[in-house]
Amino acid sequence: MRPAVDGARTPQVIRASECKTRPVGARSVVDELAQVVERGAPAQRLEAERLAAILATDETDPEALNAARHLIDAYLNDPYLERGEE
Repeated sequence: MRPAVDGARTPQVIRASECKTRPVGARSVVDELAQVVERGAPAQRLEAERLAAILATDETDPEALNAARHLIDAYLNDPYLERGEE
């Protein structure tokens, strides 16, 4: 953050062209599902495999994309979920 005129800090604006994140879309979701298949708990692995199979035939399936995003979010952000051995 950069200082404002009155001494308070204001958020810095970042242009989209400056971001170095991957694009959000079916491909990145499939990549993340592969991580869940590789390292997730057994039930997570099965669900990730099921969703990856659906997205392999139709990568725009809205229900599968939504379910995949929820699964990935739970896998990455819920500290209470069991994770398999790496």
